[in-house]
Amino acid sequence: MVKRKLDYSSICHADILAKLHYDQETGHLTWKKAGNRTDLIGTRAGALNGQGYRRIQIKGMNVAEHRLIWFYMTGKWPEEVDHINGEPSDNRWSNLREADRFINTQNTIRKPSESGYIGVSRYNNSGLWMAQIAANKKKIFLGAFECPKEAHHAYLRAKAELHSGFVPDRYKEMS
Repeated sequence: MVKRKLDYSSICHADILAKLHYDQETGHLTWKKAGNRTDLIGTRAGALNGQGYRRIQIKGMNVAEHRLIWFYMTGKWPEEVDHINGEPSDNRWSNLREADRFINTQNTIRKPSESGYIGVSRYNNSGLWMAQIAANKKKIFLGAFECPKEAHHAYLRAKAELHSGFVPDRYKEMS
């Protein structure tokens, strides 16, 4: 299935400000006006989807809450919005940042390898641990190490250097 980009140009910033209230501390959007649905006023807008993202119906479009929040706060639609802590339901303003596709995919939670560390795996049958990272659509070998923790530190250094200084906190906690 090809993901098509929605055209948000029909959604007016002033309308969003009139219809919704955003609490920056909780990250929740609530209805101020909901058409003829007075029963919705004061309730949290939208519903969670299967991936943990909240979606809100606006002008017949199913809009991701974090994108709508960015528009609410800045008046412009973002290319992408990244949840800094990787938690899709945490839409506090302090947890959101505009990002490009590359940065956003770097913040995706991945399953660690057998080593227990991201970017670290066994190096052949040598008993060593290999660190590698992807950058510019290519895998880069970072070296072979005696223990997985050393390899992970090499991965973190490379990630900070190659990925605009961005290393998610959960990767640091693994150290």
